[in-house]
Amino acid sequence: MRKRVALFTFWMLFSFGVVYISLPSLPPDAAGNRIQLWSVLLHYRWSDPDRQKYEAARFLIDNMHYHYSYGKLNYVPREVEAWRQKTDSICQSLLANESSNEKRLSQIKTYREHQKNQILPKIEICVDSFPDIQELDSKFLIAHIDHAFEVWHHSKFAGQLSFNEFKEYILPYRSVGGYGFLNNGKELDSLFGKFLNADSCDTPQKMIHHYNQAINTLRDLNGKQEDRQDYGIYGLYSRGLHDCVDIANYACNILRSCGLPLSVEYNMCYRYFGGRHYHCSLYKSPKDTGYAFSPESDVPYKDSYNAEEVYNIYRMTYAAQKKSPYFLKSENEHIPQELADPCIIDVTSHYRKTVTLSLPFHEMIPNRLAYLAVFHKGPGGLLAVTWGNINVKSKAVLFEYAIPGMFYFPIYYENNRMKAFGRPFYVEEINGVGVPHYLAEKNDSSGKWSNLVLTRKCTYKPQMNEIAKQLVGGQFQAANREDFSDAVIQGEIEEIPEPFFQEKTLTNIGNYRYYRFKAPASYPHANISMLEWITDKSYGYKNVFPPNRIHILSPNDSILSLKDSCYVKLLEETGWEKMRHKTEYDGDMQTAPHSCETITLRLKNRQKATLVRFAPLNADNGIHAEDLYTLYYWTDEGWKRFGCQYARYEYVEFKDVPKGKLYWLSNMIRGTEELPFTISYGKQTFIY
Repeated sequence: MRKRVALFTFWMLFSFGVVYISLPSLPPDAAGNRIQLWSVLLHYRWSDPDRQKYEAARFLIDNMHYHYSYGKLNYVPREVEAWRQKTDSICQSLLANESSNEKRLSQIKTYREHQKNQILPKIEICVDSFPDIQELDSKFLIAHIDHAFEVWHHSKFAGQLSFNEFKEYILPYRSVGGYGFLNNGKELDSLFGKFLNADSCDTPQKMIHHYNQAINTLRDLNGKQEDRQDYGIYGLYSRGLHDCVDIANYACNILRSCGLPLSVEYNMCYRYFGGRHYHCSLYKSPKDTGYAFSPESDVPYKDSYNAEEVYNIYRMTYAAQKKSPYFLKSENEHIPQELADPCIIDVTSHYRKTVTLSLPFHEMIPNRLAYLAVFHKGPGGLLAVTWGNINVKSKAVLFEYAIPGMFYFPIYYENNRMKAFGRPFYVEEINGVGVPHYLAEKNDSSGKWSNLVLTRKCTYKPQMNEIAKQLVGGQFQAANREDFSDAVIQGEIEEIPEPFFQEKTLTNIGNYRYYRFKAPASYPHANISMLEWITDKSYGYKNVFPPNRIHILSPNDSILSLKDSCYVKLLEETGWEKMRHKTEYDGDMQTAPHSCETITLRLKNRQKATLVRFAPLNADNGIHAEDLYTLYYWTDEGWKRFGCQYARYEYVEFKDVPKGKLYWLSNMIRGTEELPFTISYGKQTFIY
C-alpha cells in the first residue's frame, strides 16, 4: 500500500511541477506503451528503489526492441480454466502418492476414459505479430522481475550466477524468439513449481526429472487432442500441439521460473536431411558447457548430446548479439533469413570440434559478410549455416566455426541473390586450422553421359546398414506345428541384404501350415520391412493375392517383371485386410516389427511356398516407380536444373547429362532425405 501511495505522490508532484526529473530514455518504437515502461523504471528508482532491479529492468527494455510474440490468448472460457485446475489437482495427487508406475498408468487410463467425451469450449486466440515493446505492461514486468530476483537469491542452482549471467539465464520472460502466449515467471512458478520440489532436489538433473514426470502426467491425463492450435500453457495439459520448439520453450521458461538457469538452442539442420531441432541447455559456467537435453524425455549430462550428425548449433539469447550478422552487415546487405536473428550465438564448439577457415574472396562488392552453406532440399538447394567476415585488404573471408569433415558451399549475396565464390569442399583440420579439400577434378568433365542410370536420391546411411548387417544369420523356416518344434530351414540370410525388395529361392519345399522369419540369436529383432511368401499360381490356392514385384534397378533387369504372371503370395487365414496393417506387410520400408524376434505366417491348411521376398528396414531413399524426379547439377551460379523424368521402375534414366559435375536428384512427390553426389565409373558416390 505504501508503495502505491509513494508512486502516486511522485506522479502528483511531477505533474504539478514540484519535482523535476528527466525521464529515462526508451527505444524509439515504444510508441503508445511508454507510460507502462516508464512506470517499471520509475518503480525501481523511486517507489521500490533497487539498483540491480533497475539495471535488470533496463536490460529487458533496452533489448525488447528485438522481440515479438506471434500469437496471444484473447479469451479463456471458465470451463477451460476449471478443466485445467482439475487436471492439475489430479496430477498433484498422482505424483504425491508413492504408487508404482503401473498403478499410476492405470489411474491415468481410468481418468482419461472418463474424460474422453468431454467437449470444451474453444479458447479464443489472435495470431499476429505483437512487438513486446508495445504489448508488455508494468504489472507483467514488475511481477516477473521481482520473482526472478527472488529465485536468484534463494535457488541453490542459480545463486552462483553473476549478475550478467542471471540477466541471460534466469531473468528473461521469453526463451524462443517469436514464441507468443507469454506468462511471467511468478505465474509459471505458481502453476508448476509445486511439481518440481526444487528445495529438495540436490541436482539439476533431479529437478528436470520431476519436470518431465509432471508434464508427461499432465499430458497423459487428457490424452491426444486433435486440435493443432497453440493455446499457450493450456497446451501442456494434453497431447495436442507437441513439437520440439513448443517443448523447449515451455520447459525453459518454467524451469527458469523455479530457479534453474537454462537457454534454448537449435541446430541448423542435419547431415542427411533438413529441419531444425530445438533443445534446452543447462548453464553451469562459460567453461563448463555441453549440457543439452530434450525436455519431457531427457535429463542433461556432460557431453550426452550427440552432435555428430548436425550442422552449426545456435543459442537463442535475450540480449542482442553485436557479433551476429544482423549487426555486422553493411547498410543494404542482404542476410539469409536463417541467420537474420539479432539474438543468436554460435555455440557449436560447446558440443563438437570447430576450426577457423580462411577462403580467398576476390569479389568487388560492398558486403561485409560471406557464408558457408550446406545442401538442403528446398528452394535454392542450399542453407547458410555460418558466416564469415570479409577482409577487403587481404581479399579473404574468415569463418570461425567451420566443422571438420562437413561439406560446404561458399556463398555470398548480391542484390538478394545467392552467388558462389568458389567450388564446394570438405573441411579438413591441419594443425588446428581448417583447410578446404575440394572434390577431385574429373578428366572426362568435357563430355556427356549418354545414359545415366540412378538408383538412389540419398546415401545408404551407416545406421541403416548396421541394421541390415544384424539380419545376417536370420532364417526362413517352415513347420506344421505352431511351436515350430518340427521346423525345417528353407533359407538363411548369408550376406548383408541391400535396401530394396529382393527375392530368395527356398529349399526343403513342402506343404506346411506355418512359415516364419527368425532373427539371429545374436540380435533377436526382426527388422524386416517387407515380407512375402510366394507360391505358384498353378496350385490354385484361394488365400492368395498378387505379389509385389521385386525391385528392378537397371534397364537390363526389367525382364524380371514378366515372371510375376506365374506367382501369387500366400495370405493368412485372417485375410489381407487384417494382414496389411502389420508393419511387415504394410509396404512401408521404414517400419518393421523391431521388438519381435520372429514374423510368422499362419495358414489354415498346409500349402507350398517356393520363394520368399523381403526387404530390410531402411530409410526408403531408393527410387520409387512412377514418381517424378528432377536432376540438377552444380555451377558457379548455383544448382542448374537439367531435366525431369518419371521412374518406370526402381531406377531413373537421364540422357546426355554433362559429365564431371556435382549432382542432386530430387523426388518431387515424397521424402525429405536427399544428398548431392558425383558419378564414378557410372555409379553414384554421395558426399556422405
